[in-house]
Amino acid sequence: MKVFVKGDLLDYTNIVVSAQSGDHQAFAKLYERFQPMVLSIAFQRLRSQHNAEDLTQDVFIRVKEKLYQLEKPEAFPAWIRMTTIRMAINILIRKKNSSEKPIQNEVLETCIQVEGGEGLKSLLNSEELEELRNSIERLKPLDSMTLKARYLCGLSLNEMSNKHEAPLGTIKRRLHTARKRLAKEMKSYNDV
Repeated sequence: MKVFVKGDLLDYTNIVVSAQSGDHQAFAKLYERFQPMVLSIAFQRLRSQHNAEDLTQDVFIRVKEKLYQLEKPEAFPAWIRMTTIRMAINILIRKKNSSEKPIQNEVLETCIQVEGGEGLKSLLNSEELEELRNSIERLKPLDSMTLKARYLCGLSLNEMSNKHEAPLGTIKRRLHTARKRLAKEMKSYNDV
C-alpha cells in the first residue's frame, strides 16, 4: 500500500478533482494508487482472495459512479475505505440465511458514529458491545428498525425508501435521527 507524504496529498486531491470531471486517466491513477488498500481491506473482511478481488472491482465501479458526490477530494482515502468496508459487510450479511441477524462488530463499526466520528473504536470490551446491542433495542421501534434495515439487512437508502414508501429525504432524516439517538443512549449509559 502506498503511503502518501504531505506533497503527495495535493497530488492525489488534484487527481480526484480531475476524475470527478470525467478524466478517465485520472481515475485509472486513483485505481492504481488505492487498489492495494481496497484489496487488503476486502481480504481482511471476506477472508477469500477471490471474493476480495471481486469486491475490489465492485468498489471501484461504485466509486466511479458516486465520485461526483465527494465534496472534499482530500477525504477520498477515508471515503473509499468506508465504501469498501460497507460493501464487504453487505456481502457478509447477505450470506446469512437467517432473517434475524445478530449485530456484528463489523456492522457496528460502520453504523455507530459516536460523536467525534470514532465509532466502534471507543467500544473496547464485550460488556460495552453488549450495551450497544441493548441500546439499539431500547430505541423507539422506528429508530431501531431504521438502523437494522440499513446496517443489518444492508438495504440502500433507495431500497429503504421503496420498502417503506417514504421519500428518500425522510429516510435520510430517520437514519440521521436514529444515529443521534443511539449515540445519546450510549452516552447516557456511559455517564451512569
